[in-house]
Amino acid sequence: MMSRRDVGLFAFARGVSNFGGNGAHVALLIVLADEGSSHIGFYLGAVAFVSVTFAPLNGFLADRVDAKRVLVTCDLLCAGCFLVLALSGGRADFITPCGVMSALFEGPSNTAGVAAIGRQSGDRVSQAFGAVESARNVGNVVGPAASAILVSSFGPGFAFGANALTFALSACMISLISGFPSPLNGHRRDRIAVFGTLMRYRGLMRLIIAWIAVAGVASLVVVADPFRAAEASKSDDWSGLLGTMLSARALGALCGSVIVTWSRKMRGGAFTEVGLVAMCLSLVGMGATDYAAMMVCCSFLFGCGDSFAFVGRVTLVSEMVDSRALGRAQAAFDAVVGCVLTVAPSIGALVIGRLGAATAQMVSSGVLLASALWIFLSILQGNAVMAPRLEGTDS
Repeated sequence: MMSRRDVGLFAFARGVSNFGGNGAHVALLIVLADEGSSHIGFYLGAVAFVSVTFAPLNGFLADRVDAKRVLVTCDLLCAGCFLVLALSGGRADFITPCGVMSALFEGPSNTAGVAAIGRQSGDRVSQAFGAVESARNVGNVVGPAASAILVSSFGPGFAFGANALTFALSACMISLISGFPSPLNGHRRDRIAVFGTLMRYRGLMRLIIAWIAVAGVASLVVVADPFRAAEASKSDDWSGLLGTMLSARALGALCGSVIVTWSRKMRGGAFTEVGLVAMCLSLVGMGATDYAAMMVCCSFLFGCGDSFAFVGRVTLVSEMVDSRALGRAQAAFDAVVGCVLTVAPSIGALVIGRLGAATAQMVSSGVLLASALWIFLSILQGNAVMAPRLEGTDS
């Protein structure tokens, strides 16, 4: 079992790598923007395809291979990808292959990390997830701004080199952790049966269905942000308000994850419900007003709720799924959410074009409220904590 020191090291390592990863993402987009929008679309599509396609393999590795080995190996491989970009000076023809390879290696790392934290006991699960999410959100807030400064001052190659260094530093810190739970190997026949049996977890399937709606709403919010900023701004230059809204959302996510870290008595279901309700209220506020200050406050609340809901969701999965299938359960979520995120922005744009951004936000709040009610009823019926025995499992 991971000690507080181990959780702290892991959280810091994830924060450092996320800082570099977000920064490198900005640098990648800056370089590709000079080549044209088609290059950006191809790169983002390739990353999404890799993330969805290899999700089952990521889950299998998380359940069958030592977490430290997966995390350290993937961090070093990611460091190698960005080192190649740095040595090339950020050449555009290196961006897509190296960026996609990095996304390929980040998948197993993220899944293995979530599965390892999810195998903690009792209320330590949500606290550990909260600590890791806090560190990651710090990287989300600081990384893009730092990368933009590095690119403008020293060029994209320097930003890619800095990201390679953050992944190498993350690998070093993870190598110091001694309390990662061992992979739980079952009978030989169970290695095949577990993935099929995963579909028989009724609580998990209900949660996945609810999260399809949540992911769709989150995509619509991202598409609606520029339109709402333009409507709420009192001048033709609304980019400043948009930047403030996005910063407020990131700060809200950071505050939410910090609150989760210090909340000792709430379980995964409670975090999920509170988060979804907060997101619902924030969308009502944004859809009902055109005041810039209100938009910023609601963006902060949305980020806070999003952080609560995420930590609650991963905690719920760890509570409802047998620990030997936890990696594949988290990978199932990654695959489903990845599929939704590939099509949801286009659907969101069509909805906004038909209803308007404000009305679309109000409708989305109803979708979130229905999702919260769906999850609440599942928990109330006991489906979210009752999982079937896996075939071939000893007592």
